[in-house]
Amino acid sequence: MEDSPTQALQLRLLLEADGFRVDGVASLADALAFVAATHVDAVAFDLMLPDSTGLDGLKALLAAAPRVAVVVLTANSDERLALAALGCGAEDYLFKGQFDQSLLVRTMRYAIERHRFRAQLEELTSELRTKNAELARTNEEKNRFLSIAAHDLRNPLGVILGYTELMLSGDAGPVTDEQTEVLGVVRSSSDFMLGLINDLLDFSMIQSGVIRLDLRRTDLAAMIRKNVTTNQVVAEKKRIKLVFEQQCDLELVIDRRKFEQVLNNLVSNAIKFSHRGTRVDVRLERDGDQAIISVTDQGVGIPSGEVDKLFRPFQKTSARTTGGERSTGLGLAIVRNIVESHGGRIWCESDVGRGSTFRIALPIS
Repeated sequence: MEDSPTQALQLRLLLEADGFRVDGVASLADALAFVAATHVDAVAFDLMLPDSTGLDGLKALLAAAPRVAVVVLTANSDERLALAALGCGAEDYLFKGQFDQSLLVRTMRYAIERHRFRAQLEELTSELRTKNAELARTNEEKNRFLSIAAHDLRNPLGVILGYTELMLSGDAGPVTDEQTEVLGVVRSSSDFMLGLINDLLDFSMIQSGVIRLDLRRTDLAAMIRKNVTTNQVVAEKKRIKLVFEQQCDLELVIDRRKFEQVLNNLVSNAIKFSHRGTRVDVRLERDGDQAIISVTDQGVGIPSGEVDKLFRPFQKTSARTTGGERSTGLGLAIVRNIVESHGGRIWCESDVGRGSTFRIALPIS
């Protein structure tokens, strides 16, 4: 696009000598009509045309032909204008009378390649945005389904548990030893299902970004001691010694209920994966401006290559419980989210055959 016949001829000869097919127009109106009707890879655009001066013509061309690479031609005194043209979307610029065939050809070819690459990148980015939006919608629908399903399942399961307890108590009539054993299996399975449903509800809320914290000043040692006492009964069934080691007194502002859930998960897991007659240690200590809670067992341990799986939802390692206990595969993912929502972090150190230690670091401030 050049209104000077001499300069237009020079451009044509230099480019055609290198294999370009060149068409020329002398006005913006002709250029817009040409790119609308013809496939064009690149345009050498004079910023000063009879019907267009400055950036307005360039903007009109770029709007009409966004897939065309544009190289601006400008006078020596128009460097600011040339740089502004790059900001509008031109690929490069040349000063009239200051380029030879090599520079012109190289500039045009590079402009075409850059423009193609940018167009491909924009197309891929657009596809990625679309895919991400679809995944977000799918994830939202999945979480909504999990929440609805869990709510709908919890109510009838509560009824089953209630009647099971009623029958086991004998209030509904005499129960034989065989019936008591069967009802015990029903209660155990129902308790597991209720735990799974509660985990699904917690997980769906976390995935939806709806994790509300009821923050209150809490005595960590008292909370841990209560949890250890609660889990003593389960530990004693496997003759496991459950010990709380308090190294400091600390009060933190946390959601007590959620942290009781965290502690119960870690301690109950330690018992599940511990051998009979071993020991589980729960420890509270201070390290600078952090409170450290650790749960250490002498159980089966976790292979080093599988430790990263621990805190991912629905992921299980090759480690197996020592008493046939079951796991939902969601507990540690929920634990991690609760800890991180308090500004803390959780990690695991483990040796196969020697046991595992789970540590939580929480900011004291």
